[in-house]
Amino acid sequence: MKKSNNISLKNDYAFTQIMKQPKILRGFLSSILHIPPEKIGTIHIKDRHLSKDLLEGKLSILDLYTVVEGTGKINIEMQVLPYTHWDRRSLSYLAKIYTRI
Repeated sequence: MKKSNNISLKNDYAFTQIMKQPKILRGFLSSILHIPPEKIGTIHIKDRHLSKDLLEGKLSILDLYTVVEGTGKINIEMQVLPYTHWDRRSLSYLAKIYTRI
């Protein structure tokens, strides 16, 4: 059997590194937001680490967090496996992003 050198974008590290490429990220955002690439403002990639809400709380690390001028804050998450409480996690991320200074 021949060994494959392909790296899956389902891998968190690979996904994050690929999405940090401006041209790829712009094309991806254009596709999911249904906006022509040239209409997307400047994209700023931000720190992916969200602070704990309590001393005992869990640090949240986003796959990719961007601010797109003229569009807003965008959190991109790659979810490979079913996650029972995705709605809670998503709401927690949203609250942390919203309150970030």
